[in-house]
Amino acid sequence: MAIYSKQWCDLYNSDITPNYDIESVSSLMVSGSYRPIVCDGFGFKAIGKRIDGVVEFYFKNGIGIMSPPSLDSVDWINMNEMLQKKRDEIQNNRN
Repeated sequence: MAIYSKQWCDLYNSDITPNYDIESVSSLMVSGSYRPIVCDGFGFKAIGKRIDGVVEFYFKNGIGIMSPPSLDSVDWINMNEMLQKKRDEIQNNRN
């Protein structure tokens, strides 16, 4: 069963009932920690909260089980920047 955040459902005007709210989860997190929680819509595997309070998403680009380690990249992406980028993409696709 797929897992979707409220923010993904709101952004894509989905009729899917969200499983959780990113803002609610992150507000309960201690700075400098992360929580392994998935959003199949956005594709992240965890939510992190930096020491400065900025919320980020963990993306793992797993190419495959036999891939060299150099192809297995990991990125932490700023939540606000990613959400704005997605909003911009949606707006540009409407024009």
